[in-house]
Amino acid sequence: MPAEQAAIILSYSVNYFSEMPVDSETPTDPSMTLEVPAIATPADLQPVTNALIAAGIPMGDISIVRESYSAQALRMVIRLNRPTQSRISELIDVANNAVIADGKFAVSTLGVAYAASNCLSAEVAAREAAMAEAQRQAIALADVAEVTLGGFITVSSNPGWNYLAPFGDSVCPTNLEDALRYGQSYGFQPYDPAQPVEVSVSVNVSLTYEIDL
Repeated sequence: MPAEQAAIILSYSVNYFSEMPVDSETPTDPSMTLEVPAIATPADLQPVTNALIAAGIPMGDISIVRESYSAQALRMVIRLNRPTQSRISELIDVANNAVIADGKFAVSTLGVAYAASNCLSAEVAAREAAMAEAQRQAIALADVAEVTLGGFITVSSNPGWNYLAPFGDSVCPTNLEDALRYGQSYGFQPYDPAQPVEVSVSVNVSLTYEIDL
C-alpha cells in the first residue's frame, strides 16, 4: 500500500583526501601524512540543512547524529509526509549537491524507511493469499504422489516487511519512528527511484498435513 510517511537516511563521512598532495615522491614522504580530521558535528552539515529548508523541509523534520562507527561521519534523517518518488529524489539531490558544493564530506550510504498506519490490513491480505497458495500446492503435490491429504498437523506463518531489523522484520511499520528504530544502523532498504513508494509485505506459510495412503 502507498506509504504515508518516509524517512530519507543519508550518511556523510569526512572527505579525508580532498587536499591530497600531488607532488609527493615516495609513500614515505612526510607530505603524504594527513592529519586525522576533527570530530564531525551536526553544525558541519549546516549548508545541507539550509538547502533542505529552502526546498520546503521544516527544520523539525531534519535530524543529524554522529554515526556509531566513526567520529568523522554523520547521519542525516529527513522525514517526509505523503512521500512521492519525485519528491524523495528531489530532496536526495538537494542534500547531496549541497554536500558536494561544500566539499567537506563524501556520501557513503543512502536508504529509505516507509510507514503506513493501516499496514496490518496488507499483512492480513498477504497471509490469506499465502495460505490459499500453500493449500493449492499441497493438493497438487498430493495428486502427483497419489495420496490423500488428511487434517493439518501444523500451520505457521512468518511476515516480512520491506525493511531489515536486527531481530527479524516481522513488525508492521505503522509509525515512522518505529520503522527507523527497527531498521537500526544498517537495515534500511536502498532507495530505488524505479520502485513504488509503498509499504509492502511478504508472508511465508508452512503447512504440515496428515497423509492417507
